[in-house]
Amino acid sequence: MAEQRSPVSKSSSCRGVSFEIKPSQENLFNVKPSFNNQPNNSSGRWVWMPWSHPDPSKVFPFSAALEKSFSRQSSHFCDLTEEEEEEEIMVDIEIQNTEKTSIPEPIKRTISLRKTVKPKQSRLSVILLDQGLFTVYKRLFAICFILNIVALVLAATNHFAYAKKRAALFSIAHILALTLCRSEALLRVVFYFSVELLGKSWVPLPIKTAVTAILQSLGGVHSGCGVSAVAWLIYALVQTLSNSDQTSPEIFAVASAILALLCASCLAAFPLVRHLHHNVFERTHRCAGWMALALLWVFIVLTNGYNPANKSYDKLKFSSLIKLQEFWLTITITFFTILP
Repeated sequence: MAEQRSPVSKSSSCRGVSFEIKPSQENLFNVKPSFNNQPNNSSGRWVWMPWSHPDPSKVFPFSAALEKSFSRQSSHFCDLTEEEEEEEIMVDIEIQNTEKTSIPEPIKRTISLRKTVKPKQSRLSVILLDQGLFTVYKRLFAICFILNIVALVLAATNHFAYAKKRAALFSIAHILALTLCRSEALLRVVFYFSVELLGKSWVPLPIKTAVTAILQSLGGVHSGCGVSAVAWLIYALVQTLSNSDQTSPEIFAVASAILALLCASCLAAFPLVRHLHHNVFERTHRCAGWMALALLWVFIVLTNGYNPANKSYDKLKFSSLIKLQEFWLTITITFFTILP
């Protein structure tokens, strides 16, 4: 009696994306099970493939390919190593070199072999060379960052008094700006009005193209505001160290923790890290973002309750809290972060 095989209900693509096998009646791979002890499946869902060849490994290299096709933790294209790509090519070569007499005719018609193999190219060269140096994304990033550097220089040279006194506020404002650039609800509204206002036939095509390019590259503003928020927070901490008698060690520690989280998020979003280790970028970005938001609320409460005169914390008063600009900016950040 033939040995019964375990049902195969899932498979995966070469990129590690798992999917459920639901063959149709027209597929040549749909073969009904022939075991007498199995009930007839009338729903058209076949769970196994009874090979007629005595050695299935000659029909398909299970040890070399099937095990490698199982789902991996990451499905991003950049997480596929060069060794795995070479193994995929070797699988094709092994199928091509298999004795054609051992392959059933229906399977023989469904095998598609890659005829050419592209020359090996390092991932670093792909990332650096396939992206232009003057894309709209990078232009928006440069504009945002340069404007903030100019404002920082003016504040440090006593030409921008408001920014010098409220450096932490500027940092929180940039965190709000980068949050809005990634808010789906806000972007839907912006795209809707852009189409309504600029979708007319009389609007010149260059204007439509420019606006579309900017809207599709708002990530440049997002990343530019992120780096600028780090710069403003560093400037605020430097001022705090120079006037340590006006703040408490707890406030300085919380601000330093927020700075560390923002730096970790920015480093994880660096193109080389984001492309080569996309899962690391995603997890760091989300984890650091939520932790920084929680610490931001702690920073607001501590700043509002600290009294430099007696170096102690007063009782929290909501009436004084709502007068802070930082409070309303943090409320808006929290709302647009939770909204999705």
